Amino acid sequence: MRGSQVVRVKAGSPASRVGLHPGDVIVGIDTYDIRHTEHLYRYAERTGMSYRLRIQRKGVSGWLRVVR
Repeated sequence: MRGSQVVRVKAGSPASRVGLHPGDVIVGIDTYDIRHTEHLYRYAERTGMSYRLRIQRKGVSGWLRVVR
């Protein structure tokens, strides 16, 4: 599987505030493709105060905006 699958989301966490759900697969951050979880961590550290996550949810692609 390409991307990084969300396993769980704690209520009130940053992930829940941006709208991530268990089962979502994060496949990109801004213009970067995410091939596995290590890519996710590496690219998230490089981003600025605001970025977009490209996700797959139940076979449908979408974007979520993250503001730190």
